[in-house]
Amino acid sequence: MAEGEERRLQIEDVGDKGDGIARVGPGYVVFVSDTEISQQPLVRITTVRENFAFAEVLKQQRACPPSSVIAASERVGGEYLEGAGRVRVAPRARFSLENVTALRR
Repeated sequence: MAEGEERRLQIEDVGDKGDGIARVGPGYVVFVSDTEISQQPLVRITTVRENFAFAEVLKQQRACPPSSVIAASERVGGEYLEGAGRVRVAPRARFSLENVTALRR
């Protein structure tokens, strides 16, 4: 990995300071600010160290919807909708992400 390198990463976790964490090979992580778990941003590596690096987002790619929401949508014949920080299945179903999660318990 080199400074200035551009690559798409999978954000797998969030660090203590809120940066997204992408694992690249065994024991090597890249910290990316302004990202969330499951996003796959195109980034530019800005700082490289022995076992970690920092990167900036060049282009953000939307996260995939949770599979449980898609499965619920397919079961009831609705469609997947996303908006205002809420995920729901519509038009004939009245599921929210919280309800689907509760169903899985």
